Amino acid sequence: MQNHIKLAAQVNIIFGWIGIGLSILAGISIFILFIASGGSLNDLTAGDTSGSWVRTLGLLLLVLGSLQLIFSITQLSGGRKLLAGEKGMTGLMIVSLISLLAFPIGTIIGAYTIWVISACRDLLIDLSTIKHPHAEQMAQEGIIYNGRYYAVGEIHFDKLDDAFAYARQLKQRNISV
Repeated sequence: MQNHIKLAAQVNIIFGWIGIGLSILAGISIFILFIASGGSLNDLTAGDTSGSWVRTLGLLLLVLGSLQLIFSITQLSGGRKLLAGEKGMTGLMIVSLISLLAFPIGTIIGAYTIWVISACRDLLIDLSTIKHPHAEQMAQEGIIYNGRYYAVGEIHFDKLDDAFAYARQLKQRNISV
């Protein structure tokens, strides 16, 4: 089941980045359409879109691009949480439900993500419930524990002693985590 969690997380991260790229492309398109229509900043603040289908199309792209950006950021952060094994997948579940409407690729990704999150609820960890006996020392060294492994930056350790040694080694080199 860990392979399914990893695959669903990676797919959501990839498609989150693709969505962010599409949002940026929509923003550039809006700018080009707006300039091509002879629009000015006063037109945007006044909300005047009458008389130019190009400006209307630009505002439509602005709305769709903004929604895409919100969904993509939610999908990206949800994928990262899923990869880290954290609970709190409400945002990713909502995006996955909406993705079901984007036939065929979105439907496949959304259904698979919903299935993985539903099937793996017991494997995901609620970080707020973890009480570690060395939590204060770990916080000083920049070590995070998610219930399965210790992390110093992007590096994961099975043993706390190894994480402490690595964190101290980084401090000696003056590398902040």
